[in-house]
Amino acid sequence: QHCRTPYALAGSKAARDVFRRFMAANPEKWDYAAAGVPSALTEDMEQDQAAKQAEKNARKKAKERERKKEKKKAALDGKDEEKEEEEERNEAETAVIGACTLGGGSGGMLARMREKKKEKLDASQATAAAHREARAEAAERRLRAQTGGGSAGIKGPRCDSCGASLGGKTPFERLTYKYCTTACVRQHMQTLNLK
Repeated sequence: QHCRTPYALAGSKAARDVFRRFMAANPEKWDYAAAGVPSALTEDMEQDQAAKQAEKNARKKAKERERKKEKKKAALDGKDEEKEEEEERNEAETAVIGACTLGGGSGGMLARMREKKKEKLDASQATAAAHREARAEAAERRLRAQTGGGSAGIKGPRCDSCGASLGGKTPFERLTYKYCTTACVRQHMQTLNLK
């Protein structure tokens, strides 16, 4: 730390630029090579740097605008493709319906298509209902386990201080113990501290 120059110790670019501006204004006043100041910074140089930075920022903004335009265009193209696919599906259905009705048929193909759609919908609804039922049963099992199961032979969770049933209550917990009231928490803490 003793051998470092003030220029080297300057933490920010703005502070170092002050040394460089002083060098430009007073070239003979100091030994700038020994002070570690690399070069003078004149107003012309600063203006050139500012112009270059502005140009760089403008190019960056232009690239960003171009990138956004391309994204929008790609998104619109994707939507157009989806619309075309939907139109093709609708045309195919219309053609099938027309073939069934124009050909003197009773529309059996259309009925089969509707039936298949209905079967798919029914199957997805059935699986969703099964999942709901399984979740409900699991919740009931958890509730029974918390409240002691509701049967006379199985004891439910009890307060570790007074022994009262915790069934249907939200217990207070401390470490691995469960309590019915905050008074029981304090009392049990005191008993544990005495032991």
